[in-house]
Amino acid sequence: VLDSMGWLLFRQGRLPEALKYLQRASDLGEEAEIDLHLGEVQWAMGDRDAARTTWRQALERQPDNEELKERLERAGQ
Repeated sequence: VLDSMGWLLFRQGRLPEALKYLQRASDLGEEAEIDLHLGEVQWAMGDRDAARTTWRQALERQPDNEELKERLERAGQ
């Protein structure tokens, strides 16, 4: 639910609010989709280093996740 709310807020352009929801969702679980969303919000807010770190850490936990690999490639990693 936290991830869904955070993603909705992101889509509405309410980035600071989205970040809070997605950080909380990420703290509660280790799902790649949550970390993908959290990284997207961080990226959109200009915190590119944090976004790359979020995606790299998620990929370390799930090394076969193609979405994370592709997102990191697009981010220049």
